[in-house]
Amino acid sequence: MSERDGISLAREIRKKGDETMVIYTSSTTEYAMDAFGIHALGYLPKPVEYTELKKTLDMTKTLYDARSQKYIHIMGDEGPQKVPVMDITYVENIGRNVRYNLRSGREIEAGRRNGTFEEVVAPLADEII
Repeated sequence: MSERDGISLAREIRKKGDETMVIYTSSTTEYAMDAFGIHALGYLPKPVEYTELKKTLDMTKTLYDARSQKYIHIMGDEGPQKVPVMDITYVENIGRNVRYNLRSGREIEAGRRNGTFEEVVAPLADEII
């Protein structure tokens, strides 16, 4: 497998959309312009200064919190539920059911009806890695 540098990896990520927040740390400034070309939120030279890291992470959190929330509608055992996609940690195929495991530790189990597992989780494909 060939090695991939951070700039080419970010370009691949950008092909899927522009929402992923990227911050670089590097021992050189050689690729700083390339990093900003892919809309990186920061390019921090090593050794990273605590104040610069904190400032960059605070800005990232502010932007993250301001993003619009995406939801999935699940017909669970407890009735229909609107669940923020970011709250889903993983999804399991359990027999003819799908189990959504949430950050809170809560689980929502839903029947697949006539669809395959892949069809049921397809709306999550761009959101969950």
